[in-house]
Amino acid sequence: MHQHPLFLCLAKGFKGQVLLEQARALGVRTLLLTHEATRGQWADEVADEVFYFPDFGDRESLCKAVAYLARTRRFEAIFPLDELSVEVAALVREHLGLEGLDVSQAHRFRDKLLMRQAVGRAGLPQPRFVAAFNDQAVRDFAAQVPPPWYLKPRSLAGSAGIVRVEGQQQLSPRLEELGDQRGFYLLEEAIEGRVLHVDSLVYGDQVAFAQVHAYGDCPWQISQKGGVFTTSTVEARDTANSLLRTLNERAISALSLARGVVHAEFLERDGRFYFLEAAARVGGANIDVLVEQTSGVNLWREWLRMELCALRATSYTTPPLKARYGAMLTCLTRQAWPDLEDFDAVEVVWKLHRLHHAGLVLVSPEFSRLQSRLIEYKRRMEEQFLAILPPRRAGVGRS
Repeated sequence: MHQHPLFLCLAKGFKGQVLLEQARALGVRTLLLTHEATRGQWADEVADEVFYFPDFGDRESLCKAVAYLARTRRFEAIFPLDELSVEVAALVREHLGLEGLDVSQAHRFRDKLLMRQAVGRAGLPQPRFVAAFNDQAVRDFAAQVPPPWYLKPRSLAGSAGIVRVEGQQQLSPRLEELGDQRGFYLLEEAIEGRVLHVDSLVYGDQVAFAQVHAYGDCPWQISQKGGVFTTSTVEARDTANSLLRTLNERAISALSLARGVVHAEFLERDGRFYFLEAAARVGGANIDVLVEQTSGVNLWREWLRMELCALRATSYTTPPLKARYGAMLTCLTRQAWPDLEDFDAVEVVWKLHRLHHAGLVLVSPEFSRLQSRLIEYKRRMEEQFLAILPPRRAGVGRS
């Protein structure tokens, strides 16, 4: 390995700048290969080299382009900077013969059907589901599982494309509308409850770090109806703290991730916990900022450090951990640049500065104090800033 290793970073969208900044701080050279549509959005010198590619969907051409770059460069590792680059990174990784998440493993993390089947074989509880492509299987499912249901794209990111179906009269037209894209969807039991997420670091087949959070309103409801997105660490005595750490470890094992970052989501109803999905990437919506402010762990930096440890064949240890409660609030705003100056409580440790967005991270050693401030600031953001856009019509097919 070179003294200053070269990491290839892939980004279909304008995401992952923090990893590139952290790489520079660690003395790691980076080459960013990103989509042509992001030209002009990246900061100057964000990476040692930047190349733009017109079509991340043309994977054969992308592999050829990377192989051409590799003629005069030695890539030591490959990082996908967003959800839509996870499978592409795995393909390029295999093409170059590098260690890490391979194509099959990456596909399990991207395909909700294969993901559900894998964790189901490991015995994890989850909502009942069926692949949407077989008529009889769908009819049997609808007869056995009471509505409502969720019709979910198998490979889109987050809540994108998810449709709530209230009954059989809605289901048939929805499936008909999908046409030959039905095979890229699954139908799932709609279980209502508290939605939680676990953000983890995995090294040597072991979970080295995990933090449990609970969303406020369900992310799907936010994507459909708008609102202030919130998530916060759960109270120390909350049963989710211990139970979800165990379920999270079992899910990661079932999905065969040996090293990397995982953002996994679970649902709690009446004291029971269900697996929803997992992604082999850092969680979006500035969750990484919340994790760092409460625990001291920068997920992007630690992802880089783990790869460096793997290259050097050394053990990995997390930095010294903090133990503070924290909450994240963010929303779309009516104002181009909302004024957050009056959100000045001692608990505020970070503010988002982004066009038509407002965002805060709150931190406190006391759970009750944090929750009171979260409720207050959520109400104020709804009154002063919140803009609600009509939900975009879901696309079909794979990303």
